[in-house]
Amino acid sequence: MLWCFFASDGYETADNFSKWSGLLGKFFPDNLRIEHNVATVQEFKNQVLEADLIYMHGGYTQKFLDRVKGLDLGELFKNKVVCTNSATTIALSTAAWDSEERKVVEGLGILPFKFLVHFLLWDMVLMIYMVQSIGLKQKQK
Repeated sequence: MLWCFFASDGYETADNFSKWSGLLGKFFPDNLRIEHNVATVQEFKNQVLEADLIYMHGGYTQKFLDRVKGLDLGELFKNKVVCTNSATTIALSTAAWDSEERKVVEGLGILPFKFLVHFLLWDMVLMIYMVQSIGLKQKQK
C-alpha cells in the first residue's frame, strides 16, 4: 500500500504515515500482509507501478498538482485501487469546488466528472455557482 501525502504540508513525514497507517490498518484482516510505503515525489512513478493500493490524503489541491506535474496519472493508475480524499479527489476530477481556495478549480480530468466535496446543505449556493461557472447545461422550464 502506497501512502501519498503530497497535498499536505508535511507530505513525506513519518508523522502522517504513522497516524494514518495505524488508524486504517485496524480495518485490515490480521492474516492480510500489506507492505506499507510512503510516497516520495522523486520515486512516485516507480512506487505507483509497484503498488496495488494507493491512498492519497487530502489537503491542498494545488500542492498535490504541483508535486505530480508531468506525470500521466491516468495511465499510472490503470488497474490500481486508488483511494482519494478531498483535495486529491478534486485534482483527479474535471473541475471542482475547492473549499480551501473558495473557487472552482480545474483538475486533471482523470475522473470525467465535476466534484463538490465537503457538501453541506448551505453549500447549495456554491453548487449553483459551480453549475454556472463551469458551464453545465440547465434544464429549460
